Amino acid sequence: MKNNIFTNLTALLIIWCLPHITLAGPAEDTARGDEAYNRQDVVDAIRWYEKAAKAGYAPAQAKLGYIYDKAEENNKAVHWYRLSAKQGNANGQFGLAQMYISGEGIKKDDKRAFELLNQSAKQNHIESIILLATSYERGWMSLEKDFSQAVSLYQKVAQLGDIRAMGRLQRAYTKGELGLPVDPAQASYWEQQRQAVIKQKEASENEQTR
Repeated sequence: MKNNIFTNLTALLIIWCLPHITLAGPAEDTARGDEAYNRQDVVDAIRWYEKAAKAGYAPAQAKLGYIYDKAEENNKAVHWYRLSAKQGNANGQFGLAQMYISGEGIKKDDKRAFELLNQSAKQNHIESIILLATSYERGWMSLEKDFSQAVSLYQKVAQLGDIRAMGRLQRAYTKGELGLPVDPAQASYWEQQRQAVIKQKEASENEQTR
């Protein structure tokens, strides 16, 4: 009886562990790819990312797409970005959106790019939010200029710690841009926030180099 209980518990433990074991492989391979990329060994990075990407790991697919994108191998970039985006990966959605905007490796489609950027922005993807804000400000992606939307998005990404958005809001309140009134107090607030983030990043970098 005890042997049967032990056997059943062991089987249940194996079944529970299988998804975690399966995930650990691609995640670890992606981490090795990150290490290679950080030491500027792109060839080795591609090897690790590709291994994880072929196993269906969305973060690796997005990173592989990024490398091919920067190398101007657009068809490969679109392929991996698309696979990643289909799984809801924010980096994959952002990368594929950029390909649709430029029309490189895929037919230009501003509407599809806009949809992907919104999906990514909902996950607080900073670059997606910045691009959407700038597009509303300048009328990119066939959008009508909408300063209210632009300001809302700049504020959202500024709250996430982006110094570019903080700087844009500071300038807008200083000069009365984006449909905002001249407001020295708000301009000062966003500049103070921007400087605080810069100092925090500098302190973190100094700590890492010790």
